[in-house]
Amino acid sequence: MSVQPYVPSSARADRTLLFGTDKNEVMRADESILTQDGSTVTAYWTSPSLNRGPEGIHNEYTLSKVVLFYSATAATTVTLTVSPDGGVTWTAPNAVASTTTIAQTAGQLKNVVTAFNVTGDDLRLRIQFTTDVAVKIFGYTPTLLKRGRVNFA
Repeated sequence: MSVQPYVPSSARADRTLLFGTDKNEVMRADESILTQDGSTVTAYWTSPSLNRGPEGIHNEYTLSKVVLFYSATAATTVTLTVSPDGGVTWTAPNAVASTTTIAQTAGQLKNVVTAFNVTGDDLRLRIQFTTDVAVKIFGYTPTLLKRGRVNFA
């Protein structure tokens, strides 16, 4: 028997996050809450590896640009950060961040191109939302340049 959680009719399917706790509770994240115990909530998404090869073989690549496909209810900014070491480091000098302005889309799909020059054997992309404007990310396309070095773990 499957038990479906109660979801109020006001909860939009494309913007509602349901999660379970270790106390067998089903919780719903409220997107209008911008603080947690007085601290600002930071929202970001991190990609899987952009260039990780088969287990034990790690090729070095350079990420030259990322094309982000999105729609937004209003103009806003997002910060794209690239980590060269599998997401261990998200700050300079190892990682590179770029704040990008995205336009209001009126329901249409748009894209924005951000240039990078980051080299590593496990590149990861983080998208951080700097405002509470509703942005829907449809996908991204990284441009990777393969380097000559191969590391055998």
